[in-house]
Amino acid sequence: MLDFFGVHLEHEIPDHIVHCGTNLDGSISNCFNEWKVQNKTTARFLPIQGAHVLNIVTHQNYRKMGYGIRALQLLQEFYEGKCISLDESLESRCRLADGLEENSTESPILQQLTEIQPDNVEYILVSCNLSSETLRFWKKSNFTPVYIAEKKNPEGEHTLFMIKAVEETFRQRLEKYWFNFQSHYCLLLGSEFRTSKSVLALSIMQCGASFVKKDIKELSKAEIDLLIRPHQMRQLEKYCQNLQDFYAVIQLIPTLTALYFKNCLKGVSLPRTQEAILLSFGFQYKTADDVKNDLGLDISQIHGLLNRTIKKITNNLTEIIEKSVANTFENREVIMEPVAQSLDDELEEAAKKIQKQQEQDALLLKDLDIRQYAIKGSEEEWEKVLSHRKALVSIKSIKKIPNTMENPKHSEDSYKKPKHQKKRKR
Repeated sequence: MLDFFGVHLEHEIPDHIVHCGTNLDGSISNCFNEWKVQNKTTARFLPIQGAHVLNIVTHQNYRKMGYGIRALQLLQEFYEGKCISLDESLESRCRLADGLEENSTESPILQQLTEIQPDNVEYILVSCNLSSETLRFWKKSNFTPVYIAEKKNPEGEHTLFMIKAVEETFRQRLEKYWFNFQSHYCLLLGSEFRTSKSVLALSIMQCGASFVKKDIKELSKAEIDLLIRPHQMRQLEKYCQNLQDFYAVIQLIPTLTALYFKNCLKGVSLPRTQEAILLSFGFQYKTADDVKNDLGLDISQIHGLLNRTIKKITNNLTEIIEKSVANTFENREVIMEPVAQSLDDELEEAAKKIQKQQEQDALLLKDLDIRQYAIKGSEEEWEKVLSHRKALVSIKSIKKIPNTMENPKHSEDSYKKPKHQKKRKR
């Protein structure tokens, strides 16, 4: 015998226990069908049935070889009705189901799975002490956490309940249980589980990866503005450019962490180390020294990885805002209409207008007397003057000098009043 299972069938689970077990406390034992006596009369029961794996034991010589995971797969196939022997007749199987097998005075201790009629089971449940090794085992078997006890049990560990859907109809209900558990666990990380290992918390957060939809709905600008104000976005951009101190944006890290782990950021994926650092600062509110002791990294390396993480998330949010602003502008469609005349006709018409304007300008120049602006001197005189290197050049001009300039004294006297001359005495 390689593996041994202890399985208990759960009937009529109370509604308040199924919905993340919000009324459970640390004194509850590992058996999921136990609840407080005073709640039995007021509890609202759900008509569901599941198989509770109480214990699983593997032969000590064959541990960590995959036999336990394979045994869980066979258990699920058994409850799905896949373990049917093709060698037996239909009549024999019916008689086995009704317990009417001939010559059977006592029930055997061990029976093959093909000799047992499986019960109608919607899920498989397991409760275990929370540790990295046990979580890794049940996570490989595709079990999903639905409840975690806040108080420690007598063994000094937190009890974790995990469920795996057998029927497809229960899978939709399990998806809701997972998202409720995820929201509740994110709050517990800042209080009861603040000192827990970030790697273990990250493994729990990633247990529901199968429920994450590939076509994630992108955030809108209105949703981003409700969470992060414009001046806070500017602070994040300055921090990403190393122009702002870390403590100026520390109050925004929980919001960015929630957006990432709740799969609200489309196209943003981070390495596991950066995810652990983001979870430590955003959900567990740890300091840089706490993260150093937890992950074994230098403080400068921690701040550098955190800056890369915030920069990647901020760039994604900035792109969404820029796209939204660009879409607000009206995209006016340019309508191309043919011109009234061809290009040759338009050029010919323009040439006629220019020619007409030139003719008018020529007529105006004929009426003007421009001889007064003529410069005296022949080409020989000009060459003779220009051949000498002088700063000033004087050329005789034939411009007429006004009368006022020819007789300056006369012009000045004309504005003076005549003086009375004294008569000379004879």
